[in-house]
Amino acid sequence: MAKKIAKKETKKSVSKVKTVAKPVAKAAAKQTAKVKAPAKSVEKPVKAIAEESASVVKANSVKAEKPPKPPKAEKPPKPPKVPKETKKAKAEKAAFMDGQARWGDLFQKYKSEKPQVYNMSAQFEANKPIQHKVLGWGFVLSNENDRLEVLFEQGVKMLISNYKTA
Repeated sequence: MAKKIAKKETKKSVSKVKTVAKPVAKAAAKQTAKVKAPAKSVEKPVKAIAEESASVVKANSVKAEKPPKPPKAEKPPKPPKVPKETKKAKAEKAAFMDGQARWGDLFQKYKSEKPQVYNMSAQFEANKPIQHKVLGWGFVLSNENDRLEVLFEQGVKMLISNYKTA
């Protein structure tokens, strides 16, 4: 029995120790938790700040490595595109060149002959030279229905003749 009583007393003293030890242990755990908790909360922002600063450093280093762009020089304007000559344009050009050559031949042939001054109310004969105040020296190719077809250095022009004013 003595053993039983000793066991009970030891159990009571142990239980008292346990009851006393529990609040002490809890308080100690809380204190260590309080110490550890701020450390963790401090560690997280420190890590976040370290990561942010590293990304900022990387971003700044990338920006710093690029040389500044030189100012853009103005490009000279492109010349306008010249359209390709069509068959019609080529034919007209050839006719114009032939007309100029023909005009030169007629001018040499009839330069000694005095040309008639052009006037809308005057009458003209075919194959005669005329003098126009704007177009210059010309040669009458045909005269049909009071319309003159005249070869000038700039090309063939239609002029009016025998015009009657009221």
